[in-house]
Amino acid sequence: MKISSASLNGLSAYAATGSHRIGLRQLEILHLLRRGLSTRAIALELGIAWSTVRVYLHRLRRRVARWNATRTRAHARRATV
Repeated sequence: MKISSASLNGLSAYAATGSHRIGLRQLEILHLLRRGLSTRAIALELGIAWSTVRVYLHRLRRRVARWNATRTRAHARRATV
């Protein structure tokens, strides 16, 4: 499973805000993604199934999508005022 650099940047920005609770395992996976590891390599590194890594990534992406939508709406409100 390949993660685009735009997705990875979005995940990193989301994690960096500090206002969102991200689990330790999600942060570990994000860090390993930034190092360029594949989902299978991450699974081996962490001693978990690769399908578990995919679940963590899926959940992170859903949270980032909601976060981006909220930011976009807030920005649009400020621009129209």
